[in-house]
Amino acid sequence: MGARIVTWVWFALAGTITAGGSSALEALRVLESALGPPALGNLVAMAGFDGDDQPQTWRLLIKNEATPDVLQEYVVTGGKVTGSNLIKRADYADLPDKPLLGLAAAWGVDSPEAYRIADDEAILAGISFARLHYQLRFRGADRAPTWLLTFADAAGAEVGQVVIDSATGAIAYRHFPPATPPAAPLANGETPVPVPAADPLYSSKPVLLRHFFSGVRARREERMRD
Repeated sequence: MGARIVTWVWFALAGTITAGGSSALEALRVLESALGPPALGNLVAMAGFDGDDQPQTWRLLIKNEATPDVLQEYVVTGGKVTGSNLIKRADYADLPDKPLLGLAAAWGVDSPEAYRIADDEAILAGISFARLHYQLRFRGADRAPTWLLTFADAAGAEVGQVVIDSATGAIAYRHFPPATPPAAPLANGETPVPVPAADPLYSSKPVLLRHFFSGVRARREERMRD
């Protein structure tokens, strides 16, 4: 599994650099400095991977009305824009389109606050994790952009997800798969019971999140086989 604000005064609010990396707000300030405020009016999503607790690198997607089938991805690392890619919408069926900024409600939850909320949920669920993958965008009929935080263990396996309303901090969705016990042998004629799937609205595999903002030109069918 965005951000909407009323004025650019929002960029004057505190956005701290944490031990693990920069906050989403800090990454936005870096891109604003490089491109100018008008460019961020077309920002449609941002993502960061392997946060501990904050990612070292943020990836930001900007659309161009003149080329709606191609999105520009900017990579922000260490307080600088360190790269850019073009992402073709034809290769990614679920690319975001709705701008995060300049909308009616203010973005009230920066990534450190999203981490705190998600960490509390992990404690309540009784899970431990080593890394967090962040994704911010509008999904479906969301009233506000949402943070999708995917928990990963030391081996990189997903151990849970939390979706947070970026305006209010409310939990919109949570999924913590139960630990899988060793499979018992099936009796003759017995069929395995399917495990309920997570909400399909949210991309649930970190590898899919990586491809979502990677600039890789793989087709959707190839992504789904990962």
